[in-house]
Amino acid sequence: MSFPKAELERAIRDEIKSIKDEAIKRGNSGSKGSWEPEIDSLNALRISLRIEDEISVTIAEDKIPAGGFSDAESCVTAFLKEAEQAWATAKAQEEV
Repeated sequence: MSFPKAELERAIRDEIKSIKDEAIKRGNSGSKGSWEPEIDSLNALRISLRIEDEISVTIAEDKIPAGGFSDAESCVTAFLKEAEQAWATAKAQEEV
């Protein structure tokens, strides 16, 4: 089985959308100061847990930037890269 990149990207984007929707429901319009990341570290952790649910691999906390991600695209790109590496490692260990 190959790495489910498209499915995982959809899941990550869905989680980001859910985060933004929940912020709006709480009364946060989504506009942040220029110093605030679009995806803060708490929400980045939430996304890593979604990845774990989706493909059963764990993204190490030290792979999540302490301040989060400045924009959604850098978040998606970074998590896909880390998830693919974790996936490859897990598959290699299964074969041993």
